[in-house]
Amino acid sequence: MPFAASQVQEAASACVDWLHLPDVAINLANLYLAQRQIPAAIQLYTTTLQKHYKNNSTIMLYLARALYDDNKNSQAKRVLLKAIHLQPTQTLLRFNSAVTMQVHSFACAVNIPLCFQHAFDKCLHARHCLLQAWLTLFCSQGLTCLTVS
Repeated sequence: MPFAASQVQEAASACVDWLHLPDVAINLANLYLAQRQIPAAIQLYTTTLQKHYKNNSTIMLYLARALYDDNKNSQAKRVLLKAIHLQPTQTLLRFNSAVTMQVHSFACAVNIPLCFQHAFDKCLHARHCLLQAWLTLFCSQGLTCLTVS
């Protein structure tokens, strides 16, 4: 796998303005993420979003995954919520947001025992979002649904 990233880097560097080819930058960021070079992947996703794809929910999902893998759950949640704002019917974004909130809530509960009530409230909210995402997913497939309160 390291060989593939170096090949992409060499091919990209042959082009003077390789960052003007956003697909190359996204592919390289995907390779970085696969190689666990997460900070480099985050930087490329962020740069590409800012310069080329300001409102692309797919690239935002990639960025959120990299942030999640780097244990930056609050930033991942923020990116996913922005993507949900752009595409509110996208159940994959809602599901990933709920999972991110749940992991973040559990991390808060473990790391900060003094604000347990706040973390517990976040956990309940994440659970609610996760259930909503599941219901949205199943209801969109024609299954019988109940409401979540």
